[in-house]
Amino acid sequence: MANTKLYAPARPGLLIPMPDRDNRPIPAEGIAADLAKLYYRRLFDDGDIVEVKPTTDRPAAKRAALNRK
Repeated sequence: MANTKLYAPARPGLLIPMPDRDNRPIPAEGIAADLAKLYYRRLFDDGDIVEVKPTTDRPAAKRAALNRK
């Protein structure tokens, strides 16, 4: 699974079933998906899912650090 990245629905409220995961919808925060699987490749090519860049920002940790000062 070298092509695994984080993907989320392109529009809020868009319910896209995941056949390999008991047809649960893709959550808004995204899923790790491999575009080598034809189903996810088609969703990506059609613009139904978009790549989500992983965030390194930790707001809770920043708030805690600010409170310690």
